[in-house]
Amino acid sequence: MVTCMGDIEALDAVQELSGLWPKDRNESEASIRARLKGKIVDDLPLPSLRTAPGGWRILAPPLIRGDICKCAVSEGQYPFACAMAEMRHRANGWVLTAFEPQCPVCFGTGINNGCLCDFCFGLGWGVQCHDYKKDNAVAVAVEDYLRRGPVGSWRVACEPLTYSGKAKCLLTSTHDSSIPALMELEWKGSDWIVTSLEQQCPDCAGAGLKDISICDRCFGTGWGT
Repeated sequence: MVTCMGDIEALDAVQELSGLWPKDRNESEASIRARLKGKIVDDLPLPSLRTAPGGWRILAPPLIRGDICKCAVSEGQYPFACAMAEMRHRANGWVLTAFEPQCPVCFGTGINNGCLCDFCFGLGWGVQCHDYKKDNAVAVAVEDYLRRGPVGSWRVACEPLTYSGKAKCLLTSTHDSSIPALMELEWKGSDWIVTSLEQQCPDCAGAGLKDISICDRCFGTGWGT
C-alpha cells in the first residue's frame, strides 16, 4: 500500500466538509443530509452528524492508503476534543464514510483498567454502548488457539467481549506484561474463528494518533503495524 501525506484533493475535501458541517445541534437530520448529499455516505449514522457541531480544525495533513483517507481533527469550540474523519475515494471524489470522536473513556487506546474498553469495544474511537455479552465458548476458542500457537507467546488478560457475532479478547505477552495484543474472532456457523491477532502499535501506544497526526504505522487503528 502506498502511504501519502497531505494529498491536496483530500485536504480540500476535509476543509469543504468542515465548512458545510452543522453549526447547530438542533438542525434537522433531513436538512443536514440534503446539504451534505454526495459528500457523505447515505448511511452515515446520525450521531456522527452530531459530532463536532460548528466545524472542525484540522490537526495534521490527511494520511492516505489506497482509496482510504484518515484525518485527525478537533472540534472548533474544544481544541482538545479529537475526532477521526475517514473518507473513501469514489468516482465523484472523496466521500466521508465515518466520523467518530475519540473514546472519552480510554482516550483512543481501546484499553480501560487493563481490559478491553466496553465503551468503544476496543476501537478507541466512537461510542458503541452495545449490550455486550461474555460467552464461555469464546474463551475456550481463545485458549485453544493460544495452545496451538507459538508456545508461551500470549496469555489472556481479561474475559473476551462479544457482540453480534463478533468477539474481542485482550492478551498480554508472556515475556512482558506491558505489551498487549488484540485478538478478534467471528462466529462462523458452529465455531468461533480467530480473524486477527495484532500487537498494540508501539509508535502510538494504541492511541491511533502520534504527535496529533494519524499514526502512519498502524493507520490510526492503534493495533498492528
